[in-house]
Amino acid sequence: MTVDAHLDAAAARVAHEVAVHPVAPSDLGPLAAAFHRAESLAEAAIRAAMAEAPEGHRAELAQQLEDEQRHVAVFADWGAAARADYGPPPQVRRPPGVWYTLLLVNELAGFCQFEMLAGLLEHNGSPEGAARAAAVRRIADDERLHVARLHGWLQPLFREHADFQREVQRLAGRFVRGLDARMTQFLPRPELAPLRAGVADAIATLVNTLTAPPRPTPH
Repeated sequence: MTVDAHLDAAAARVAHEVAVHPVAPSDLGPLAAAFHRAESLAEAAIRAAMAEAPEGHRAELAQQLEDEQRHVAVFADWGAAARADYGPPPQVRRPPGVWYTLLLVNELAGFCQFEMLAGLLEHNGSPEGAARAAAVRRIADDERLHVARLHGWLQPLFREHADFQREVQRLAGRFVRGLDARMTQFLPRPELAPLRAGVADAIATLVNTLTAPPRPTPH
């Protein structure tokens, strides 16, 4: 399966979860704030990654940074920025491959969560909800491009560095173990546990699949 095919399958799974686990209109406001925070942190992570990335990748990371800034602005326009109470994460130096892994798993989670948000907004049924859902679908399309790029950058690193596969699996495993806490930030009500679990499972499947090392080519 291609990367896009895996993303399509995850989007279908998320759409099913949204359809069978509706949320209350009051749940949508906190979601905007959570997405504003997540995209702001993603923006900071890309800035840090650019400082460590090879020259050949910086232009594309700069484009990704512009996308993240646009995403932050979308949720700021919904009033989320007024509720922001967080600062940028501490600056940490990491090898480029580690940054690409961390960015990739977060983009995979973001893709599923944006698909979830778009579906919830569409189920809301209001004209405002439909307009916001369209904006979120455009963000999810950006995430597809980011995922494909980062996944592609990891492939030669798997082949060139024997220990890199183990490091990627370690980072991916840690991320998957934290998905319940991550989803609770977006959907905190206990009654939303089934939706949280379903979307988290879709994310975990993507992370486990798209961080796996490439299979050896038969000779």
